[in-house]
Amino acid sequence: MSEDREISVTGIANLDRYWRYVCAGGVLGTYYFSVCVLGAPYTKYMTELGAKPFDFGLLAALGSFALVFQMVAAVWSNHMPRRKRVWMVICIVHRLLFFLVLAAPVLFRSERPRLWWIITVLLVHNILMQFSVPLWMSWMADIIPKDSLNRYWGNRQRIISAYSILTQLGSALLFWYFERNDEIILGFTVLSVTAIIAGVIDILLFYPIPEPPEELHSTIGFMATLKEPLNNNEYRPFLIFRGFFTFAMMFMGPFCYPYMIEELGFSAVKVQLIFLTYAVASLYSSRLCGLLCDIYGFKPVLQMVVVGKCVIPLVYVFLPNIPVFAEAVFTVALLLDGLFQGAWLMIIQGVAMKCTPRKNRAMYIAATNFLAIGLAGGIAPLISGIIIDPISSVFTVDFGPYRWNGYHVIFFAALLLRFSALPLVKRWPEPGSVSVRTVLSYLRSGNPFRASIEIDKLRLAKDANRRARAARRLGRMQSPLAIHELVRSLKDPSRRVRHNAAEALGKIGSAQACEALGRALYDRDSLVQARAARALGDIGGFDSLRALLENLRRLDHSRLGDTISALAKIGDPAAILPLIGLFNDVTDENLRRRIIAALSELCPEDSIEEIAARLLPDRWARRRSQ
Repeated sequence: MSEDREISVTGIANLDRYWRYVCAGGVLGTYYFSVCVLGAPYTKYMTELGAKPFDFGLLAALGSFALVFQMVAAVWSNHMPRRKRVWMVICIVHRLLFFLVLAAPVLFRSERPRLWWIITVLLVHNILMQFSVPLWMSWMADIIPKDSLNRYWGNRQRIISAYSILTQLGSALLFWYFERNDEIILGFTVLSVTAIIAGVIDILLFYPIPEPPEELHSTIGFMATLKEPLNNNEYRPFLIFRGFFTFAMMFMGPFCYPYMIEELGFSAVKVQLIFLTYAVASLYSSRLCGLLCDIYGFKPVLQMVVVGKCVIPLVYVFLPNIPVFAEAVFTVALLLDGLFQGAWLMIIQGVAMKCTPRKNRAMYIAATNFLAIGLAGGIAPLISGIIIDPISSVFTVDFGPYRWNGYHVIFFAALLLRFSALPLVKRWPEPGSVSVRTVLSYLRSGNPFRASIEIDKLRLAKDANRRARAARRLGRMQSPLAIHELVRSLKDPSRRVRHNAAEALGKIGSAQACEALGRALYDRDSLVQARAARALGDIGGFDSLRALLENLRRLDHSRLGDTISALAKIGDPAAILPLIGLFNDVTDENLRRRIIAALSELCPEDSIEEIAARLLPDRWARRRSQ
């Protein structure tokens, strides 16, 4: 089997059905993590139990260091022909383990033993979670078509974000009831129990999904696995960038919630509601980012992400401590940051599945995650967690509404680190990617978010009428983002879709579509042929001229009328001699008249009568004599 060959399950129709299970599981799993591991209620629960910046930094560091177990799982997976059942057992145990975190207030009365118990349980919890990741990602990568991988992930991420907004809103309001009654521990326990149940159901939803057999490579050891992505000259620049940028993000990431709750005095429900804008932004950006990555490559999108992710640390550093103003600014800043975070997650998942070889993919992904997240992402919060309180004890500046302390030092350092990652991504030699300037020029052409919605309809809609309407709307938008999907739609089973796709490509007017439109001149439907010829005439330029001239003598004479008119519209004199040659080869009078009319447009100094006299001297002489 070829190393780069992707295995789909049993056809795209079945994959779409199974993918719904994957998306539903993702919704439930995200609810589990947003409540038990990442959300503001979790932060409030930990601070209620006495957690300090050091504890949050240590938890984040240990969570990252646990990624070494992705390597262990990857090595082990090379001895497993099947991954699904092992993955399901590990994940169910991992979710149920969180009950021990909820038991901490009952088991321990002293603050530090209680916190060390939680830290230990969460370390085991994270080890099991990381152990499952390469098994799951390699399984999913084997069933998704490579040419539309990013859009499948974008669709999943969009669905997860939509439902995550609702579940986070509901959990925030429920927790607010307990928070205002000063029942933090009870409130978090109630929320977590529902989240654990949802998390277990998430895993059970994967049971019906088939699993292609894994290619076994039992001779590859731990150190060889670790070195493999480092030895890949094309992949290594991305790996170095990812490690550095992860360090930059994790330098401040685990301390955003504690800062807003402890320093700014925000309630947990207020923080949770503010961060909902983050999820809303991801909902809108995932579809577009998946489309951009599929068409233009990861690199230009990644460069925009680096610049965009510098906004949030800038806000944390310079935002004055005025509650109402701070809430509004944080909401807008997190909305923007969520757009770029959605793109970042798409790129991470896409590169892991698209730019890694299928052979030994689980190990490749594990080694990448360990080096980029486990080491870099583990060291960063450990450093920050250790230094925040000591810096605050010697550096606290009050200046009007501003109050700077150790938190602000790490926020400013994170800003500098993030911006410093830009030269690293530029060194990544991704073949086929375009420049940031090109992508931005396409994004400025119409509404990119609206265009991405119609593109998804054109690609995924089962009803031909919906696909045809989407193609027509894309033509009205004239968005270059739609070219790739419209070109693919020139082979759609529905003639109406092909017709509208050809017409839309002509309205967009990009030479990228000329080759495909040239092939569409041979479509079995004459109306599609006519639209393709007119589209080439609307686009114009050398590529259109070549496509039309190449097909001038290959098409049936009865179908040449629109091709001739399109050549006249382009107005290039290079078409004169081929048209004269065609005139001498055909006998159809209507076609000859169209050729004469076209030549008159290509030779503006001559009238139709003069051209006709040259091409038909005998007939013209008889006409003059009459």
